[in-house]
Amino acid sequence: MSNDNCKEYKKYFLLYQESIKEIKELYTKFKKTGDLELQKEFKELKKRAEENKRKYEKFAYEKIEDNKDTKKTKERILLDLEDTELNENTSWKTIEKLSKISNIEIDLTNIKQEYKNRIINWKGSIIDKSTNVNYENLQTVGGYLSAKNAETFSADALQTVEGDLNAINAETFSADALQTVGGYLDAWSARTFSADALQTVGGYLDAENAKTFSADALQTVEGDLNARNAKTFSANALQTVGGDLYTGNAKTFLADALQTVEGYLDTKNAKTFSAKQLTDVSAIHLTKSNFTDLLDEDKEINNAFYEKAEKAGRLILPEETREKIKWW
Repeated sequence: MSNDNCKEYKKYFLLYQESIKEIKELYTKFKKTGDLELQKEFKELKKRAEENKRKYEKFAYEKIEDNKDTKKTKERILLDLEDTELNENTSWKTIEKLSKISNIEIDLTNIKQEYKNRIINWKGSIIDKSTNVNYENLQTVGGYLSAKNAETFSADALQTVEGDLNAINAETFSADALQTVGGYLDAWSARTFSADALQTVGGYLDAENAKTFSADALQTVEGDLNARNAKTFSANALQTVGGDLYTGNAKTFLADALQTVEGYLDTKNAKTFSAKQLTDVSAIHLTKSNFTDLLDEDKEINNAFYEKAEKAGRLILPEETREKIKWW
């Protein structure tokens, strides 16, 4: 958004401030003199102040097209604030003021690390283009949190992100207190995905490159859950996945609270598979050769095989779900 777009509301805001200043000075004069003739001047100043305020608000809060996303509209004053370039000389007072404004997207890349560590609650959205993103005390984000360039992402006090959390390139992802992400959570590059307080993800959860996936408080993922390369998949509280569940390279799959996978479950390399309550799933992909040692001589999958596999703790799921397995 160009500054030209904002000149009108800024002009009237300054005029409004000037009118208020003149009214205060007139009131001080009246207290000293008691001159009733000043009443007429007071009424004129008040009328002028109200008119300037009305014009300021008309321009400031008029919704116009957001040039970052032409499908959205936003108040001029918010778009103007988003154009503010923050740097290492930006004061804490400015940062604190911006932190209290909802529906605003602010780039915090270049502010002092000291100030990043002082932020506790941020009502709008945060953009940080640093390669090392670290917010020591950040607890809540009212919008999205974008850290797409981060090679390391650390926010160990973070509990809630109302929108998306994007740390797609971070090989180290650390958010030990994180409980809720309202949108998607993209930690595609993370070698280890550990979020043991995480309970809900409102979109997809992508941790494709994690060798270890540990989220034992996780209950719901509204979209796909991608932990394709995890050698161990542990999500013992997980109940619902709203899309597909990819755990294709996991040798061990443990999700005994899992009830529903709206799409299919790819766990083809599992040698141990346990999902005691899984009844609602489109298909489960498993590889027969991983269970060869449990098969009878004819190598057929039959009830005796399932009984033997279950007794060995290798393949545990409800009987009615067996027909959903697609053996590879």
